[in-house]
Amino acid sequence: MDIKSLLITKDRFYASLRTFFKEQGFTEVETPVLCSSPGAEAHIEAFSTILEFNDKKRDIRYLINSPEFQMKSLLVYLDKIFQITKSFRNKEISRLHNPEFTILEWYRNHSIVQDLISDSKNLISFIFNEFHIPGPTLEIVSYDSLFEEYLNLTPSDFNSLDSLLGYLNGSGRILQSQHILKNIKNSSTLDEAINILYVNYIETILQKQKWNGIIYPFPSLFTTLSKNFLQNPALAERMELYLNGIEISNGFLEIDNYEDFINRLNVIYNYRQQNNLPIYPVDERYLELLKNNLLPPHSGIALGCDRLLMVLLGSHNIQDILPFSIAG
Repeated sequence: MDIKSLLITKDRFYASLRTFFKEQGFTEVETPVLCSSPGAEAHIEAFSTILEFNDKKRDIRYLINSPEFQMKSLLVYLDKIFQITKSFRNKEISRLHNPEFTILEWYRNHSIVQDLISDSKNLISFIFNEFHIPGPTLEIVSYDSLFEEYLNLTPSDFNSLDSLLGYLNGSGRILQSQHILKNIKNSSTLDEAINILYVNYIETILQKQKWNGIIYPFPSLFTTLSKNFLQNPALAERMELYLNGIEISNGFLEIDNYEDFINRLNVIYNYRQQNNLPIYPVDERYLELLKNNLLPPHSGIALGCDRLLMVLLGSHNIQDILPFSIAG
């Protein structure tokens, strides 16, 4: 697609996204791209810079990797919000990753993950219809069931890295790659090891199958900032949307308890410290709202706009739908 056609298509695409959310009663909001807290993720690297004040004071600032915490802080004013903005993640370049990308996030007060699933299904149907493309059928499968089907193991059955390694050592079917086995043995946590299996086996299969569907629920092991099931703490209220075998979005029922959040945050900080990764501060405004129990129960989701557009246009590389390449 030539640049002119791409620009016109993207204009139509973003207009359609906004139309959908406006029709659903959401309010569009804005939050800073340059901030004191880029986000709280175990594996994501942020871009940093030095902010110089007029009085010659200097302080570090970051480009956001997600507007998550800033948007959640606005839920004390509005019940249903969305935003389309730029986000930034360092050291992420592949056919599906660009260090600067466009993200769509939306949040609902007094909602559950099933509301996010319904939103996602309706949004995909709406956007595909706007582009006169037959919409995909989205099946819902659990994270565990994918492992059971393709690798004959259940992630939530394991409670330690050693227990997983013991199982894998007795299964020649899974560990046909010594390189993958070495990476798993070098993992520092159980969730890191299982994620290596997921990326190298499950996700590869989903991409080959061009799978369309929603993964729900997830083991609580992989959901640092989402609530767990009340009746089954081993499972978490998290979902992911896949189109053509590509992860498009990730959403969950958000933690709204201060003590729970701090405990989960410490898990992230411990992992980053053990792996010599920088520790990023958390948005103080958001922490204050949590501490004073001012945030209503809510759910939220982040969707990669560039990836969704890739699917709509049949592109295989994210650079194909960017007018300006990261290469310069």
